[in-house]
Amino acid sequence: MAQIDHVRRGNSAKRLVEVDLQGTDQHLHLKFRIQRERLAAARAVEGRYALGTNALHLSANDALAIFKAQDDAEKQFHAMKGPLAVRPVFLHTDARIEGLVFVTMVALLVRALLALQCQHAGVKLSVDRVLAEFAAWSAIDLRLTDGTHVRQVAEPTALQAQVMAGLGVPSCERYLTPVSASR
Repeated sequence: MAQIDHVRRGNSAKRLVEVDLQGTDQHLHLKFRIQRERLAAARAVEGRYALGTNALHLSANDALAIFKAQDDAEKQFHAMKGPLAVRPVFLHTDARIEGLVFVTMVALLVRALLALQCQHAGVKLSVDRVLAEFAAWSAIDLRLTDGTHVRQVAEPTALQAQVMAGLGVPSCERYLTPVSASR
């Protein structure tokens, strides 16, 4: 019984199951019973939030949406400190430091805009997942010495094609259009 107590310790679901162990070694009988009433009560409040607001004009769903959106700014700063983290560099002028901060903030803005576009398009992927999905996607633009111009774009995966379609990005053929000779 000590091992069962050890497993149940700290388990929030332990009150939902009644356990009865009887007998001696090699002749143990374990009986358990799910407490259906307690389980139903736990399910009734599962995933619920208790929120207070002085905005009486908001519905419960609107208040919850605003509450959940409050941490967007924090998530963006987390991204700046995480995947966009500036590695230790030694910049010797204020102008270069300002430039680095500016580029970092532009990258953060691009992430936020991509997240917004994905949300509006119904793309159910995080920005990190979208960026990771496209990280290895490649395009090649070659000008050979004989004047030949070769342009190739990797074929998108099914997920890449789905995201591109959802965001309204033109098909790969758009990027294969030959460039004018004036370039």
